[in-house]
Amino acid sequence: MLRAFLLLSFALTSYTSSAWQALDATRYRTFHPYMGTPIKVVYEGDILPAGDNSNRAPIESEIKAKLAPLRGSPIVVIDIESWYLLKNQVLVTNAARNAGWYLQVLTWARQVLPGTKIGFFGLPASARYAYKWPSTFMVDYKKSVSLLSPVLSQVDAIFPDFYMWFKGSDVPNFQAVTLYVAKEFNKPIIPFMWHRDPLTETYLSNADITNQCSWLKANSDGVAWWSKWVEVYEPTSTWYSAAKSCFN
Repeated sequence: MLRAFLLLSFALTSYTSSAWQALDATRYRTFHPYMGTPIKVVYEGDILPAGDNSNRAPIESEIKAKLAPLRGSPIVVIDIESWYLLKNQVLVTNAARNAGWYLQVLTWARQVLPGTKIGFFGLPASARYAYKWPSTFMVDYKKSVSLLSPVLSQVDAIFPDFYMWFKGSDVPNFQAVTLYVAKEFNKPIIPFMWHRDPLTETYLSNADITNQCSWLKANSDGVAWWSKWVEVYEPTSTWYSAAKSCFN
């Protein structure tokens, strides 16, 4: 019943709030075809020490010094994955503290990157487990989103992780719930996509890519296409043709 309600609510409120935004978040160091406007992704190791930072508070002077060289960048997406609010889909003890750290970083980024549009990768988390097992996981999922509300209310866009961790007919359903939750904040929603299976790193099927692009074009405000740093674009691969609608 809850899942049906969420999907109905999403269907009734689904809309594209702005012109489609194709963003190139790839890390290719060689030629590759057009994938949208290039953006800068700031990874955890770029602004925090190497290793596990789950209990390491951000230091204002260090964060500002490492972000300052990006002044003038049109869009910056910050990816800090140590500060998770859910572990095994259960709210962690330090969830409120971690949400506060995200807000601190956003505040400092605004100060050193005036005019830059800023967001965080993977916030809010995927609603997959809350959708599939609402009686077990929905309460903690909603708490995590509530704790992140001050952050998601102040970013310029929301960048959920839509890598194809899972396959099956329910993928559009839990993605729809993730978008429904994100739409509460009235920001452009621009999911991250990758043309590879994140578990095996083999290419996704052309059908999976085409279907995902069609669904995103109908339900989100854009896509940020990603690749690993070690990847080289292979002109003989066919995934780009399958994804081309995402870049128009």
